[in-house]
Amino acid sequence: MKKEETKAISLSKDALLSDAELPSCVAFLDEDALRLWYCNRATLKAVTLLCGLESSVPWDCFRAIIGLFVPNLKQCILHHHLRVSDTISDSISDECLFEIATLCPSLSSLDVSGSDVTDDGVKAIAATCTLLAELDVSNTSVGDDGVKAVAATCPRLAKLDVSCTSVGNEGIKAVAAMCPLLTKLTVSYTSVGDAGVKAIAATCPLLAELDVSCTSVGDGGIKAVAATCPLLTKLDASCTSVGDDGVKAVAAMCLLLVKLNVRGTEVTDEGVEAVEAACPLLNIMF
Repeated sequence: MKKEETKAISLSKDALLSDAELPSCVAFLDEDALRLWYCNRATLKAVTLLCGLESSVPWDCFRAIIGLFVPNLKQCILHHHLRVSDTISDSISDECLFEIATLCPSLSSLDVSGSDVTDDGVKAIAATCTLLAELDVSNTSVGDDGVKAVAATCPRLAKLDVSCTSVGNEGIKAVAAMCPLLTKLTVSYTSVGDAGVKAIAATCPLLAELDVSCTSVGDGGIKAVAATCPLLTKLDASCTSVGDDGVKAVAAMCLLLVKLNVRGTEVTDEGVEAVEAACPLLNIMF
C-alpha cells in the first residue's frame, strides 16, 4: 500500500478549500487551518496534527480537534516551541498527554521533544496507546520509569529518542526485552552505556540507526551491535570512548553502513581505513 504524503495547510481566515482539494493526510499549522478542516473533515482518512514553529493554537481548539473531530488521529507532534494561548501553562505538559491518552487510543507516533512532560504523562500514553511505534521524548524530564512503561505495553515500538533525558541502562534494557522491532534508537547525552547497548544488540536485529554520541559507550557496546545488527546504516558514536576495535567490527559486519560519525573518539586512521574499505558508500565524519 502506497504511503500517502502529508501536506501542510496554513490558510488565512477568508481562504476556502473544497473537499476535492483537501489531501487525506494533513498537517495543521495554525488555528485557521484547523477550523477550515472541520468543515471538510468527512473527506479525511488520517490526520497528522503538527503544532510547531510559528504555530499558535489555543488549547481548547486543540483539545476539541483531537477529541471530537479526529477519531483516526495517528500522529501527534507537539514541539516545545508550540505557543498555546488561553491556558495556564505555555508549554506541553503531562495534563496534555493525559487527554491525548484518553482520546486517541490509536496513536502510533508521538513527539513531545523539549516539552515539560514527565514519566507520569508517558505512563498515561503507554497505558492506552498500545499501538505506539514512534516516541520522541528528547530534552524532557522523562526517565527510566516512563520508558519502562512504554516498553511493557508497546511491543510495536520501532523508533525511540531519549536523548538529553535521565534515561539510563535500565530503561533501555526494558526496551530491549519487550520491543524487538526497534529500528532506530537515539540515546545521546544520557547515562546509557555498554550494558544498555549490548541488551539492544541481543534482541533487536532490525536496528538500522543508532546514536550513542556523548555517552559512556565504548568498543564493547559497538562490537555487540556489529555482531547482531547487519542492517545498520547509520551510527553516531562521536564523543565516546569507541576506538579502532569497535569500528573494525562494524566494518566487518555492517556492510550497509552509509553514515558514521567518530569525531572526538579514540578511532585512528587505521580504523577509518578499515571501514572505508568495507563500506564503499560510507560518509564518514572523523
